[in-house]
Amino acid sequence: MTVPEPLWYGRAGPDMQPSRKPLLALGLLGLLGLPAVAVPALAQTSSGYPAACEASKVSKGDVERAHTVFLSGKGFLDESNYDKAISYFKDAYSIDCSVHAILPIIATAYERKGDRASAVQALQEYQKRVPAAPDHDVIDRRIKNLQDQSTGLNSQIAFYANIVAQEQKMLLGQFANLEQVMGTLKNQSSALAGELAQIAANHP
Repeated sequence: MTVPEPLWYGRAGPDMQPSRKPLLALGLLGLLGLPAVAVPALAQTSSGYPAACEASKVSKGDVERAHTVFLSGKGFLDESNYDKAISYFKDAYSIDCSVHAILPIIATAYERKGDRASAVQALQEYQKRVPAAPDHDVIDRRIKNLQDQSTGLNSQIAFYANIVAQEQKMLLGQFANLEQVMGTLKNQSSALAGELAQIAANHP
């Protein structure tokens, strides 16, 4: 699935429309392993994502830096390095907290990683922040599919956990029986040894 770029363009005012070519060049910095762009400390919500802000409050420099970090994250996602991709995407969102379209992309990275719960959380956060988004129905279906997959997986885990518990119970029962048999054999061996000792004593 191709991951689209969030709309960092089309901002209000000419100073909020960075050109695409310089940003693509800057995006190569992360892919070349050069130092990451510093991320400002922003207030975090209970969801773990930065508080939403208005595009008009984000400087041109932050727009450019956010896009640079996003491109680095996209490179890691293409390489299936999901932890790094998620980290870079979240950093980009922390720099420009007005680009809520990055949340479904973060969800995609979590989904590919296999963390469906975090993917659902990112999608629900997107719906909460952009309730009138044109892709609302698509996001609804994504959430439902992820939740259904999680339910199915949990059912499978419960099913196999029950089998393991039954096998463990059976093995413990067999082990207890074996201990009982061993105890009986030990007693019989001791009794036989006593009898042999008595025979030896009576026939010097």
